[in-house]
Amino acid sequence: MKILIPSRSRPKTMSTPFQFPERFMKDVIVYVAIEQKDDYVAANPGLNIRSVSTMKNLLGRKLELMSKDVDDELVMLCDDDFVFFRRIDPFEAQLRKMEDEDWDDLMEHIENLFAKNLNLYGVGVSMRQGNNRLESNGNLNSRLNGCIIYRRKAFLSVHHDRTNPMNDFDVNLQLLRAGWDNHLIAEFCYNQGGTNAPGGSSDYRNLETQAAAAEFLAVEHYPFVLTRIKQNKSGEESMRERKEVTVYWKKARASAIKSDTPCDKCGSEHVYIDICHECGGEST
Repeated sequence: MKILIPSRSRPKTMSTPFQFPERFMKDVIVYVAIEQKDDYVAANPGLNIRSVSTMKNLLGRKLELMSKDVDDELVMLCDDDFVFFRRIDPFEAQLRKMEDEDWDDLMEHIENLFAKNLNLYGVGVSMRQGNNRLESNGNLNSRLNGCIIYRRKAFLSVHHDRTNPMNDFDVNLQLLRAGWDNHLIAEFCYNQGGTNAPGGSSDYRNLETQAAAAEFLAVEHYPFVLTRIKQNKSGEESMRERKEVTVYWKKARASAIKSDTPCDKCGSEHVYIDICHECGGEST
């Protein structure tokens, strides 16, 4: 599994790559804009840093290109400003920072989830905010964001450049409505910088682009998305009151149309809208 981290304008302040134990570093790749690569290489000797499109306002397209750059079955996509935590007890809400051996447990848990459910497109590590409200066994078919492990063939089967910001909402809704499942992990979580912290999405995210993205989602994924006004007490002052969305994730998944007949190529019963989720073929 490759760990793919998009970063912009944070050559000296990104934190995510340095959360992983040394034995994982061979699989960590940081993707940056071409014009910023020299700054990143100088500030982070030893990191595998690659450049992709300079179109900073198309994060979704960047994530698509990153995923096409590797050939692993599973890819972990993470924002660049994370610190990771683990519950002290899986059934309690108290947290501690992750230690080296915790990463082996997390990766094994992720691989087991994908092995047990071949219809799973993604596994998400939960946010620290709200983690205390999650049951110990996690959540099926809910919002994934920030740190998502995708089944690469599923991730690349949908559109990635239809809206920005909030591209992750669009991608996950497309996959759920196509009949795929996701799983949100509760035992592990991450914390990150405030809304619109310098660098990253703050280079293109503002009230206008945020409102446009919310309206797009409400139209494209009707009736599973509603717009609303959200107020934050922290983060960049200009984004503390902004248009956001309420998403009915489970209803979106329930709307997927499953075929009455198995795939005529591999025999799988995971066929939605005439597309087999196991072999990728079109069932006739």
